[in-house]
Amino acid sequence: MSFADDVAHALRARGVFVHFASGYNSRGNGSVWNGPQGGIMHHTASAYANALPGTGIYNVLVNGHSTLSGPLCNSAGNEDGSVTIISAGPANHAGASGGSWARPFPDTRDFNRMVWGHEICYPGVSPMRPAQWNTMVILGQVLCQLLNRGPEWIRGHYETSVTGKWDPGFAEGRWIDMNEVRRQIAEGGDDMFDDAAKRRVDNILFRLAGTSDLNEIRRLRGFPGFPSWVNPAHKLTPVNSTRFAHKNTVITGGLLNQMDAEANRIVKELADQNGEDRDALLADTEAAALEGVAEGVAEAQVRWSVKIKGKAPSPEPEPEPPQPT
Repeated sequence: MSFADDVAHALRARGVFVHFASGYNSRGNGSVWNGPQGGIMHHTASAYANALPGTGIYNVLVNGHSTLSGPLCNSAGNEDGSVTIISAGPANHAGASGGSWARPFPDTRDFNRMVWGHEICYPGVSPMRPAQWNTMVILGQVLCQLLNRGPEWIRGHYETSVTGKWDPGFAEGRWIDMNEVRRQIAEGGDDMFDDAAKRRVDNILFRLAGTSDLNEIRRLRGFPGFPSWVNPAHKLTPVNSTRFAHKNTVITGGLLNQMDAEANRIVKELADQNGEDRDALLADTEAAALEGVAEGVAEAQVRWSVKIKGKAPSPEPEPEPPQPT
């Protein structure tokens, strides 16, 4: 198997759905590599999209454009949280590297042959989707695990570019905080992918949504949105599954009481099946659900403010970028 196959297998093990571009395993820019040393994150500066056959962004990432031949990345971060493997060989995405922000990578004119390139399919002048952020962090964890390296080997293009690139960004000319990305990569761990926990969440998904198939849940855009194990910040427990249920139904309101009763019944049943304290597990579940309700209400208020007043509240100040040493 290629390194790209190893990446795909590890992503799938963490609940990320993976697509493959036709011919990915024989695709590259002609440079020789024995696998990357780390990863570089980019944005496509396109519309939010899924890089799938028949789409414009897929064709560009595979074939390139008038000023740069393809492939333009090794993987694409899709709007729905999935990943498309574009190329198993070096891709034309990173150009040259240099400067103190690029460390531990060296200064080189042929940076592409050293790094895995992940193009996230979003404009860059607005934030990436939460699912794209989650997948970016998981990919960083996967690359670090496969390469046996620390999160410092995952960098944004703005940190390595010698031509003033500012991707990945969240507003015109403003990059995301890669220090925060690396912090989240460092906090991840295999404990969140415990098989028993997955089975318990699958059980809840099936009982509440009628299916535990991730692709079907994503297609339906029903409970619980993107599953908790796509986001490394959420542990795999019935508590978080219930929290997602509340967060995604509180805005519509009508199903909240029904969801309360059904989720609580399921949690009690699961506690009995696993020999856990029913009251303790239920108390934890309800506490997490209340937190989810508060988040949902806050989100609804923001949406209402935008609808009525035509503008959203001022964003929080941007974290300071890393400073050169």
